[in-house]
Amino acid sequence: MAELIIEESITSSIKTGVGQHTKMLNSIAPSLNMDYQIVSNKLIEKIKNPVLKRIVYLVWLNSIFFFKLLMCKKGTIVLYTSFLPFIKLKNIKQIGVIHDLCIDIFPEKLKKLNHLNLRLVNYLIKKNADGVLAVSDTVKNEIIKYYKIPAGKIYTVYNSFSIDSALVQDEERILKTYGLDFSSKYIISTSSLNPNKNIPCLIEAFEIIKKKFPEYKLVLTGGKKDAVQRCSKTVNNADIIFTGHISSEDLIGLYKNAVCYVFPSVYEGFGIPLIDAQRLNLPVVCSDIPVFREIGQNSVLYAQL
Repeated sequence: MAELIIEESITSSIKTGVGQHTKMLNSIAPSLNMDYQIVSNKLIEKIKNPVLKRIVYLVWLNSIFFFKLLMCKKGTIVLYTSFLPFIKLKNIKQIGVIHDLCIDIFPEKLKKLNHLNLRLVNYLIKKNADGVLAVSDTVKNEIIKYYKIPAGKIYTVYNSFSIDSALVQDEERILKTYGLDFSSKYIISTSSLNPNKNIPCLIEAFEIIKKKFPEYKLVLTGGKKDAVQRCSKTVNNADIIFTGHISSEDLIGLYKNAVCYVFPSVYEGFGIPLIDAQRLNLPVVCSDIPVFREIGQNSVLYAQL
């Protein structure tokens, strides 16, 4: 029987879609017809500095973990949720995961550190992977176009929901925490400042909406609160609620009582909030980009930005 090893040291603690996809892969591993183990270096997980974390991880991955792989039986499959080792072993099959190709499609929108990180991750996947997991068919087609990897080596494994509506017990308490109540009318979105998320455009649009519907508020969840607040200089902060990172329970409570979810990204590999909102019967307005057409199909409202 084949053996599967999932290496998740870098991605297991990430709160964005990358971390959620890792959790989903772990959850489906027991259903596969093979022995499996999940490997994560707990010391690396605890490192806060992102540069130091990746340096230590690469050293560990290409030394201690690499030598352990030498002892694996032939045909073992190793799924890396981030970097692959620098050297490819012949006795094992290696699979990498590509969440998006922002590095190739919108390279000017990435910070230098993210640019270097993604460039190395994707280079190692192109060089050493026997197979590639893509989070959508849109990303799969982009991998074929930009990396010339044969379609037969790429497998689409969609993201799953990141929320469980059963978690919410006290919606009134949740709303009150963020200065809201059941009579509040608000639009909700995610406030990551990655340029592809297009949050400044959303804030500008909200300013226009406020002129006609002054009772509305905008709730921006996640992201670094202070950094996101700098995006808004013209709208009264009382009308924009910056939550910072919040618990899943609070997020669900906010979703369930919102008027709609707005997803203004100019590029995504998938877009988990889109399916999370739909799971809670929350209407979605999103930008008209290929992956949203793939995931949302006819169930969301598309807007030209």
